[in-house]
Amino acid sequence: MHDPRAFLIDEGPLATAIEAHADRIPAGIRRPLAILSRREREVLRQLLAGHSGPEVAERLAISPRTVEIHRQRIARKFGLATVQAVIHLLYRSVRATP
Repeated sequence: MHDPRAFLIDEGPLATAIEAHADRIPAGIRRPLAILSRREREVLRQLLAGHSGPEVAERLAISPRTVEIHRQRIARKFGLATVQAVIHLLYRSVRATP
């Protein structure tokens, strides 16, 4: 199992906040983070940094369709309908962390 901090990056304030509070993020949120594939974590990192799907595709040298597939898989692993809902959940979990 991955360290929940392993998916985090040095890009973007949300990723920084998640990294700072990774040990206090509820287990129900840490578990899906831990099972993301390496590429899914890379895509999520880029999305957390505020990049659009096409920008993520360009930055990671993959097709926009591949980014969309990763977005769908990320959302599914969190049990949510969209990756935007995942980002919102992560944001709320950091905001709620003392």
